[in-house]
Amino acid sequence: MSNQSSVDIVVNYAKSRGYEYVTSSDAKRFIVAPGDPISRKKIVYFKIEDIIFIAFDSFTTNVGATNTFCGVYTLLDQTPHQETEIIKREFVTKLFTSNKIKTGNSYIDKKLIVSVSDKSGKPILIKESDADLFLDINRQFTPLKIRAEKDRLNEIKEFNSKFTLGLEINRWILDFNQLDIFIDRGSKLIKSIKKRN
Repeated sequence: MSNQSSVDIVVNYAKSRGYEYVTSSDAKRFIVAPGDPISRKKIVYFKIEDIIFIAFDSFTTNVGATNTFCGVYTLLDQTPHQETEIIKREFVTKLFTSNKIKTGNSYIDKKLIVSVSDKSGKPILIKESDADLFLDINRQFTPLKIRAEKDRLNEIKEFNSKFTLGLEINRWILDFNQLDIFIDRGSKLIKSIKKRN
């Protein structure tokens, strides 16, 4: 495994589990319009029913445009909610998170920070059991966030301009057993949240 690239590892994981996968080398499925001529992107994604696993890595010379993450996502057809990010409440995250709001549930507000794109709309709704599952997953995979965002997955044509709900970490998970756990538990969480949104 040491000679394999991160893309190879995720592709081999998908093959071993019987998932059909797409990589960034399959240009027909991706948006082809990098604004930066030195942009390098590695993308692998596959579907498990209505859940999409994506591993994304980009390097670019544009300041602030480099991005690495993987996560499980689902599409939200129509939503009255605004873009939302949910993370574990910690001292440092309290200081550096903007547009924080209160959910009105003291249990959730003590454990999580909910931030929104602006304070004029409603955030994605979660319940206490979702918060508990998120924190439990966070013990194993950190830093973790729940994201509800339009245009988050614009690199992939079928998700372009769609509103997605996902559980995301800012690195690639490359251990097969860890991927099984992350995908299984993350899928359960976002399916539960989607029911209310």
